[in-house]
Amino acid sequence: MIKPTYLLFLIIPFLAHGFQIPKLTWTEYSDRDGVKIFKAVESVKGSDMVPIKFQTIVVHSLAKVLTVMADTPRKLEWVPQMKMAKTLNNISPYSKIEYAHYNSPWPFDDRVFLLKMEGDYYPKDKEIRIEMHSLDSYPNAPVAENVVKGVTHFGSVTLRPVLGPNGEHWTWFEMLFLTDFKGNIPNWIVKMVQTSWPKKLVRKMRNQLNKADVKANPAYKFNKLYN
Repeated sequence: MIKPTYLLFLIIPFLAHGFQIPKLTWTEYSDRDGVKIFKAVESVKGSDMVPIKFQTIVVHSLAKVLTVMADTPRKLEWVPQMKMAKTLNNISPYSKIEYAHYNSPWPFDDRVFLLKMEGDYYPKDKEIRIEMHSLDSYPNAPVAENVVKGVTHFGSVTLRPVLGPNGEHWTWFEMLFLTDFKGNIPNWIVKMVQTSWPKKLVRKMRNQLNKADVKANPAYKFNKLYN
């Protein structure tokens, strides 16, 4: 178990409600700019949306990637369309409740998400895995006007240390999700957003990691993972 990792669960608030993550069959949809995007072959019972998964290699250490994901105040610099994020409760080192607010283009209302996020380190696979699900309500959650509460039926993030060609400490990143934005957004627009959002996220995350003032949190110095 990783001791100092409660900050892990300030991660991207885009995920989950009421479903266990099912075993799915994936087909590759896109492979550009170092980002592979996959669509599930089948839809999931209870939703007419198709799950999306994407994978990439980030040329920074796992410690630095976790630092960027955990820095709530700076998420607005790199998470696409994010307007506000607030931690409502640090339940334990491995469980957190978070509220997030995203801008939506006119004429659509903004979207908000209320999330519980739980994760752990799996030493056998040398992976950090985070699973997430939304909540219907939570005490002291912000109340915003003219917004729609979105739901992603399930989601996960997996991070794995990988070595670069010269022994550099890099990170393999995978995220999957099934999202319902609710409200008046047509499904074809939602599907378009779901397939474009991963590339935007990865591009902005890489830019954030490259900033001179972004330093790896010493709590995430898991160099032994690369051995």
